[in-house]
Amino acid sequence: LEGITGTWSPLSIDVSTPGTSTYTFTVDAGQCAIGTTMDIEVTAPVVPDFAQIDPLCINVVAPALDAVSTNGISGTWSPSTINTSVAGTITYTFTPDASICASIVTMDVEVVPLPVIDPGIDQTINCISNIDGAVIGSSLIAGNSYSWSPSLGLSDPSASDPLANPLTNTLYTLTVTNSAGCSSVGSVNVFVDT
Repeated sequence: LEGITGTWSPLSIDVSTPGTSTYTFTVDAGQCAIGTTMDIEVTAPVVPDFAQIDPLCINVVAPALDAVSTNGISGTWSPSTINTSVAGTITYTFTPDASICASIVTMDVEVVPLPVIDPGIDQTINCISNIDGAVIGSSLIAGNSYSWSPSLGLSDPSASDPLANPLTNTLYTLTVTNSAGCSSVGSVNVFVDT
């Protein structure tokens, strides 16, 4: 600031590791001045923290990506909104605002397809076919849960393929839910021909 010339040792500031380093200024010969030192502290960037978004069902309304982390870091996401129109995992990148000493972080968001549903074909119970009841539904898919409605006349309303033996014509509705909580609905008729 006073116009005194000289050299620094080390010559440049090393920002590769956090900590405090001392830099020494040596005055060029022929000037009536003494050298000095400067301590420079390099701080590690703060890592923005966000709550992980749970898997989302395809085509649901997605939550917004927070513009400020839980530890107070503001910035922007790329892409800026969650797309649930396609099943799969998409990586979203958070870049802190330029004036903030913070790291770039990513979050993977999984979009889960709806479970496959197969309530089976319509069945008829009469004195020739399906005498003791008709099997509806299809084979169990591991990880899915099954719920039939109404439950009246079914051997097990939580089975993937229960035996249906209603007293009258009945429309059975099947709801299949996968491990991510996504559901599909289908139905099948069971006719009773007396």
